Amino acid sequence: MIQVQITYFCTTGKYKPVSAVVRVPSTYDLYKRKEHWYGRAKAIIKAQRYWSDEDMEKFGYTEVKARILPSR
Repeated sequence: MIQVQITYFCTTGKYKPVSAVVRVPSTYDLYKRKEHWYGRAKAIIKAQRYWSDEDMEKFGYTEVKARILPSR
């Protein structure tokens, strides 16, 4: 099990990036089902901030990046 930090960036630069940490079974699974894990992180972010899909679009959070966190 690895932890991946998925960050959404505002394309206009007006707002700070928002991120969520997702536990993924393997790096292979991360790259094979990338859209699934990005959607899962997006759902976590929306739940924490009480946002909808429209809010994410309105604030310009359309660019996404992922990084694998080092294990402890």
